[in-house]
Amino acid sequence: MCSSDLADIGRGGSDHNWFYGCQLLVATTNDGLITGFMLAPASTEGRWLAESFLCWRNDPTAQPWGPTDMPRRHRHGGKFIGPNGPVWPAQAVGERSRVPYVVDDGFYGRCWFEHWWQHYGAFVMTAQSYKGEGAAQARRRHSRWRQTIETVFDGLDHVFALAYPQAKTTWGVLTRVAAKLLAFNLGICLNRLFGRPDLTLATLFTC
Repeated sequence: MCSSDLADIGRGGSDHNWFYGCQLLVATTNDGLITGFMLAPASTEGRWLAESFLCWRNDPTAQPWGPTDMPRRHRHGGKFIGPNGPVWPAQAVGERSRVPYVVDDGFYGRCWFEHWWQHYGAFVMTAQSYKGEGAAQARRRHSRWRQTIETVFDGLDHVFALAYPQAKTTWGVLTRVAAKLLAFNLGICLNRLFGRPDLTLATLFTC
């Protein structure tokens, strides 16, 4: 459950089912440590979260693109639907990254990719980014890389119950999400301290 100004109805997850609440954009390292996050209403198209996320990672004071900033050829009937509510907080995006962002196909868009690279220095890749000879092998490798974030979200959901923060205000949502993401990273640190695999969080406190 999320607060009224952040929550609405949208589709998400690997099965694209309908849900009521918020959506969460998370960036991780290749071994699963969470480096930043962004929240928005469930119905907000994911590329708007990525736009704010990458913009504020590059410059926390900058203004992310809005619908009128899209090139006209990429608008539907001369219009483009933007965020359906607040996309925030800028303070949670983390530091700018020089390594590529490996994302799912829902973020694909040549216009977006060119914009993120030219204006924010962010190199974003989906499975569709690979062309020509060797593309099939590259896409399989991309899928393996994506398994890290799938494992992260599985842990956040099943170990830390992130899907049900039980918050009634916007700040309550932010506080509980931030606390759970921090606990996730702390769990990885404890696993490293005790010589365990990073993402074995479900058995963190068992013998």
